[in-house]
Amino acid sequence: MSKYNVYLVAASDVQDREQTACEAKELYKSPMFCACKTFVEVQESPWLILSDMHGVLWPDAMIAPYTPSQLSDDERMVRVERALNHDVIANTLISILGMSPPAGTTAANWRKSLMKDTTFTLLGESDSLGMAMTELTLAGAKVNFQHKGIPA
Repeated sequence: MSKYNVYLVAASDVQDREQTACEAKELYKSPMFCACKTFVEVQESPWLILSDMHGVLWPDAMIAPYTPSQLSDDERMVRVERALNHDVIANTLISILGMSPPAGTTAANWRKSLMKDTTFTLLGESDSLGMAMTELTLAGAKVNFQHKGIPA
């Protein structure tokens, strides 16, 4: 059993393009994203958004609409891999969970144990979720992934 459970919801190509900038959780408008957002908000668990353009976002991060076709497949992969780098995702967890390091623990050891104590549940539809599963597993986290959709 993990100490921490975090949902990672895939962003979508369907966006509110009339906005100049808005919270990430309000930008994406696909039926799948909206269903996942509703699901995680009911769970009252921490959640993040995985965007091919922006990487891992807090739901209330302010971003502007973008066209996913602006990115080549190689650029998308680089951005997602960078966002899911062990230290980057550990620091994101520390922030979203409002944590402080235990006394006498080095930052590197704390990040490593934090990843081992975290289960990520991947939700939505995106090829990037498969890469997220790989990167998070390599970082030591436990990952639940149902390959499209939300848990039953």
